Amino acid sequence: MQITQTSVLRLERDHASAQFFDATAREVLLLKRCSDCRRWSAPEVVNCPQCGSASLQWRESEGVGVVASWAVIRPKPGTGTPLPVCIVELSEGPWLRGQLRIEDLASIHTGMKVRTQFDAADDGESIPVFVPLT
Repeated sequence: MQITQTSVLRLERDHASAQFFDATAREVLLLKRCSDCRRWSAPEVVNCPQCGSASLQWRESEGVGVVASWAVIRPKPGTGTPLPVCIVELSEGPWLRGQLRIEDLASIHTGMKVRTQFDAADDGESIPVFVPLT
């Protein structure tokens, strides 16, 4: 099945996510990194899941990883196009959820290498989505 267009989920910033969305507007993916134990964490983390420290700093991610899991959200017939979504294990370690931009749904597989790309909703923030790494 070929997909020609998918919608971008609309997200809004708050105080805790402002730096993340400032970076996505520049097409940069930020993760949090613990200043104490150096573990990488997902953007929404408040305390380090390894040592419990609240000393987390925003750091730039390479933006590449592998698909750990995926699904295709299928709308009612005649109401839209299928929306592939995935969970990606980034090279730094954290897992992120997001949309998967891919033409051929049959080619999606666990372990597929992907990179981050950025899309913006008409009235929202730029968000990371994932595309196959070529």
